[in-house]
Amino acid sequence: MEMGIFYRLLLAHVIGDFMLQSSQLVSKRFSNNKNIRIRANLTHSLLHALLSLFFLGQYLINKNIVIIIGLVALLTACHFLIDLFKSSLTNRKNYKQYNILLFCIDQGLHLISIIFISLLIGKYYSVSYNSMSLFKSIEAWLNQTIQSTTYEHKLFISIILLIIGLWGVGIFIKLFFDYTHYKFYGQVSDNNYFEHNYRYGKKGTENGGFYIGLLERLFIISVIALRIPEVIGFVLATKSIARFKEFDNDKFVEDFIIGSFISFISAIIIGVIIEKLNVIPY
Repeated sequence: MEMGIFYRLLLAHVIGDFMLQSSQLVSKRFSNNKNIRIRANLTHSLLHALLSLFFLGQYLINKNIVIIIGLVALLTACHFLIDLFKSSLTNRKNYKQYNILLFCIDQGLHLISIIFISLLIGKYYSVSYNSMSLFKSIEAWLNQTIQSTTYEHKLFISIILLIIGLWGVGIFIKLFFDYTHYKFYGQVSDNNYFEHNYRYGKKGTENGGFYIGLLERLFIISVIALRIPEVIGFVLATKSIARFKEFDNDKFVEDFIIGSFISFISAIIIGVIIEKLNVIPY
């Protein structure tokens, strides 16, 4: 299988799921109205289809273009059915929308479908794979991944990791706090995973905590990738000073520490991986 196909489809997925999914669309996807829920999930899936076709542009100049487009349509249908099932399930029990396990299962199913479609597209695109069974294709894919990763593929991996580290981790942290607060208090936070307005009684910038976390992880990943990790302490010092007045609130301190550790650890891991890939010229 052409590894470029897998990386392109995965990049389209993380952009569509993490970067280009507005809060309004998410609300409609989990609406109590079945028709609104179906239309919103269909819109979301069609966006993924357009992104997939865009990133697969060079592969569409091929005699098997109709087959490749058909397989992208199949991937889109899989994405739609997975998301619709999740939306219908969470609609029965609202708190499930904030369930971390359900979030991981959802992303895992999407990943499996991307791998499967990538293998099928690879079989039609590359003649050398036409005679292979699906299991042989998987084996060849794993061997190719381990033995020959080109600079282009490393660049795709780095971009995918960056999007996951910035937006994906932010969504994960918010889901984590929303779920725990829903279970304990019967309500969710106001889009700010460090400062829960209903607990602390303060109103800051809308989605402020999410953007602070995003910039924080971008800074950490960047300085590690640029091999100047000694300046990471600047982030922790800045956050601590900015939130110093809130440290009298035990609940806030607990959330602050937990959120910061999740954010820091994920950013450090992703930064180290990107640094090891050597995609940045020094």
